[in-house]
Amino acid sequence: MKSRKAKPKSAPRNAHGGGRRAGSHTPATIAQQRTFLAAFAELGVVTQSAERAGIDRRRHTEWLETDAAYRQAFADASEKATDLLEGEARRRAFEGWDEPVYQKGEMVGVIRRYSDRLLEILLRARRPAEFREKTEVQLAGAGGKPLTIRVVYESGGQAS
Repeated sequence: MKSRKAKPKSAPRNAHGGGRRAGSHTPATIAQQRTFLAAFAELGVVTQSAERAGIDRRRHTEWLETDAAYRQAFADASEKATDLLEGEARRRAFEGWDEPVYQKGEMVGVIRRYSDRLLEILLRARRPAEFREKTEVQLAGAGGKPLTIRVVYESGGQAS
């Protein structure tokens, strides 16, 4: 009796029916991922980043679901995008921007505007204990007496 060699197992199929292992990509896919991630770090918008990379936005979602290295790279790109947003918020809060002033349809000058609201948001983010909105709620029963709470369970029973 002849012994048969075991057939090599084919590469496992990924979650989307492809024949490649999760995280194992062609050079073209790697290039698309890099283009998408660079665009996302700059733009912070999935749809626009997908357009720049020449992919459907669902590809990005597939990569997030199946590729741990891509997931980490996307988290890094997301941090860079958030840093850009914070930088722009700081610029508008501290440096401001020039807003044109018009009279009779003619621009006659500019007014420097600043964003107090963005400054407030930045302060809350950096020092929440000092700058958060402080809200206190006190509950009391009738006439200031202690409040009685009755818990009713979905099954219809009551807690005592």
